[in-house]
Amino acid sequence: MKYILITGITGAVGSAAAAYFLKASYGVIGVGRKNPENIQHIESLCTDYFQVPVFDDKNCEDLFRKISQKKYPIKAAVFFNGGFDMNSIQNFDFDTFNKLLDQNYLSTVFITKYCIPYFIQQQSGCFIFTSAAATDQPKRFSHTFSYTATKTLINHLALTLRADSALEGIRIALIKPTTIKTEANINAMPDADQNSWIEPQVICERIQQFIDDNNNKFEEIFFDK
Repeated sequence: MKYILITGITGAVGSAAAAYFLKASYGVIGVGRKNPENIQHIESLCTDYFQVPVFDDKNCEDLFRKISQKKYPIKAAVFFNGGFDMNSIQNFDFDTFNKLLDQNYLSTVFITKYCIPYFIQQQSGCFIFTSAAATDQPKRFSHTFSYTATKTLINHLALTLRADSALEGIRIALIKPTTIKTEANINAMPDADQNSWIEPQVICERIQQFIDDNNNKFEEIFFDK
């Protein structure tokens, strides 16, 4: 069986991705912050679940030590961890920025750090990094300054890995969705025009296309209607 590691698996997009890839006959390794005892039907959400505060280097090292012991052949690591907030440069708040830096960037960096040697050892693997359409459209998304800044760091991470000749066997996709259609976003923005929003299913289908195309070494995938 081929396996996929999904971070943020207890969130709306992460759980939708888990359901999609389980249906596609993948084993799903879920990573999240919630205690499994507080997650309904955890056994149907993923093949294996690891509760990890991923903002810490040591926690992520321990995570991959446990994964290595189980010898999962991981086809791809997909990052759906993260947070969101709305603020412009005029009302910039360091605490908000620092929180988003942890949620959107550092957690991804730490998992990537320990996933790289895992992929090198098995001589294959894909990283699917979740950035945002906002990183290419600063004028349109000026009201999400801190969020966009931390997602821009994800772009840099993906491009840095792409440029590293020591990682030639590792494939990378950088996905840049606009607003994803989740219950949380609908409730937070009830008056917004949802015609441009992206369904999680559409994102998952495109991710699977990339994973299955072994000749595709790097791709930026845009989701914006």
